Amino acid sequence: MKPAQLLIQALREPETVLGFQKPQLEALIVSSERSRLTATLGYRLEDAGVMARLPERVRHHFDAAMVNARFRNRLIRWEMNRVARALRDLDVEVVVIKGGAYLLLDLPLARGRLLADLDILVRRSDLPVLERQLLAAG
Repeated sequence: MKPAQLLIQALREPETVLGFQKPQLEALIVSSERSRLTATLGYRLEDAGVMARLPERVRHHFDAAMVNARFRNRLIRWEMNRVARALRDLDVEVVVIKGGAYLLLDLPLARGRLLADLDILVRRSDLPVLERQLLAAG
């Protein structure tokens, strides 16, 4: 089975990973890292009760990815807080989109997602005042 197929199978049916041999596990880790899905897969394995039954060196890959994802999510939450604080006195509508929206709404899709920045939408007419306010807030 190709690495991408292993990853898809593991995401769909995490318990099947318990039957993977060492070369398959290595290919799964490489494929999940290339796809930036290692933390997501780690959470799926954990939720399915599979993680604790995997070899320790394999668990470490998933654990590290999950720690990194949680850290990055904390950074995005902090960034959301700073933006909200900077814009609190303005009468503008700000819509958080993409991964930030998943995180803000505590949706399951946010778990394991590797967010790099906060994406927002605003009305074009509000953009100048928003930019000034954000720049003034630092």
